[in-house]
Order: sequence, then C-alpha cells, then structure tokens
Amino acid sequence: MMTELKGTFCGLFLQYRFTYLVFWLILVFFISATFIIVFFIDGIYSVITLSAPLYILSIIMPWLLISQKNKYLTVYHLVKSSVSRLGVYIGIGLFFLFTSIINVLIVQAIKGVFGLIFTYENGTVSYVKGDSSYILTDIISYSSIQTSIWQELIVDFTIVMFLTVVSVVFATIFNRFGKVVGYSIVGSIVILFIIVMSTGTANETIVKTVSFIVDRAGFYYAYIVILLSIFIFCFNYIFLRKLVVK
Repeated sequence: MMTELKGTFCGLFLQYRFTYLVFWLILVFFISATFIIVFFIDGIYSVITLSAPLYILSIIMPWLLISQKNKYLTVYHLVKSSVSRLGVYIGIGLFFLFTSIINVLIVQAIKGVFGLIFTYENGTVSYVKGDSSYILTDIISYSSIQTSIWQELIVDFTIVMFLTVVSVVFATIFNRFGKVVGYSIVGSIVILFIIVMSTGTANETIVKTVSFIVDRAGFYYAYIVILLSIFIFCFNYIFLRKLVVK
C-alpha cells in the first residue's frame, strides 16, 4: 500500500507540477501587468481578489485527474497500471491536500512581496496614485473584521479543500453514471443556488458568510468544513470503486 501511495503521489506531482507552475506564472504576470497599467494610466481602478483564480483551479484539477479523455496521468491510467483503487484514491487525496497547502501559502507569499512595496493592511495590498488605484486582496478581506495571516490561510485552505472535494465528487459521478445523471444533479443545485441568492445580492451573501466564519473563535466552523470535506471525500470512494475503466 505504501508503495502504491508513494507512486501515485509522486506520479501525479511530477505530471501536474508544470500545470500549477504555469498557472502561477500567468497569474503573477497578470497582476504585474495590471499594476503597470494602473501606474502609467490615470483613472484606472483595479481590484484583484487573488484567491479567486485558485478556487477556479481547485475545481478544474479533479476533472483532469478523473477523465478518460485526458492523455496525461489520471485515475484510469493508474488503475490500468494495476494500482489498487484504494491506493489511487488515497494518493489523490494526499496530492490535493499537499497542493492545496502549497497554493494557499503561495497566495500569502505573493501578497507579502507586494506588501513590502505597497501599503499592506488587514490582508489587502493597496496603491493609490492620483485618480488611479490598485488593490490586491483576498476573499476574507471582504469581511470588516480585523484578520491575521493565519486566519487568511485557514479560510483559503477551507474553501480550496471544500471546492476540490465537491469537484472530485461531481467528476466521479459524471464518469460513473454519465452526463444525464450528472447534469440533472448540477441543474438541481444551480436552481437551488439561484433561489438562495434571490434573497440578496451575491456580494452581501459572500460578506455575511465570510464574516460568520471569521467571527467564530478558533475558526470552529472552518474546521467543521474541513472535517466535512474529508468525510465527503471518503464517502465518494463508494462511487470510485465501481468506476468503469475502459
């Protein structure tokens, strides 16, 4: 089992490390290019939520790993290589856990570097020149509560892990039961989301949710979400066991 876990983890890391590298290089280039535009052109107001692209990446990556059409290393390739499904699944879990930790640390590192050059306050990097302004922030900064770097890491890690696990579940369902069942479930969730969001604006909902988590001593609810993510990930193994490998 340990050999399978090590092989799965190392194989996935070596295969997809360039994907993450390219992602961060593009993001840093975009952040830098945006600042240059703000610096040289008056009247530009730019706000970049640095963690948002990371959330999108955490949704995309599980689909790459659980896809029969992906030519790179996936669950299907590992299973065909005689690796047990349990070993594959635990290896994938360790891979996403490791990359999630590294990615949220990179977010803070980028803000830290820009914070050394510009004004850094309450998790937000800002630069103001005349009528132009440049703001580099995180989703937790939308809360009015004073936060620390540790709290920002916890919130980012919680969101990334939850989105990753949910994406793993949906990717497994689509590949196990087909598009009809998959899109039916997604459609139901979208309708429910629209109904919930119709009671208030998206921004207000995000602010209230983040404030609710941040305001709890010891980030009690954030830890619950992490435990819930682990439970959902373990439960999803039931679907992976019966995944058809062609």
